[in-house]
Amino acid sequence: MTDPLSDAPGWVRDLIAGVTEAGFSRVERSSPDQDFGDYYVTFARAETRIRVVRDRAQWRLDLTDECRAPNASGQRTWTNPARLRAVAEGTKDEGLIVESGEVSEVGWLVANLDLVASLLGEVPTWSAVDNLGRQHAMRVLGLDLPDL
Repeated sequence: MTDPLSDAPGWVRDLIAGVTEAGFSRVERSSPDQDFGDYYVTFARAETRIRVVRDRAQWRLDLTDECRAPNASGQRTWTNPARLRAVAEGTKDEGLIVESGEVSEVGWLVANLDLVASLLGEVPTWSAVDNLGRQHAMRVLGLDLPDL
C-alpha cells in the first residue's frame, strides 16, 4: 500500500515541509496498511505536538502540548489551528471564529511556531480553547449561550 502522505493535499505537504524545516521530527505514525483507511502522523519539537490526520478521506490538523495533563477520560486534549489562532487574537466568542481554510491555517501555523508552542504550554490557553469548544457544542445543540 502507498504512503497516504503521497496523496495528501498540498497544504499537508506544505505543513510537513514547514515544521520539518523548523526542527520538528516525526515521532509517531499509524500504519498506512489499515483496512479502514484512517491515518495520522505526529511531529514534535520539545513539548509541542502537531498531528496530521486523515479521517474518512478528510484531512485535518491537531495541536497539543506533551506536558498537558490528560482529560477525565485519560486522553490527551488536542485543538485545531483555528481555535488556537482565535485564542492568540483574543477572540472569546466561538461564533466569531472565521474559518480561513487549511492553506491559511497552515501559513499562520508555520509562521508562528514559537507563539504556537508558547500558547500550547499555557493553562489559560487551554481554558480558553475549552470555553470555545463548549460554545460550539451549545450552538450545535441549540442551547442558550452564557453572556460573553
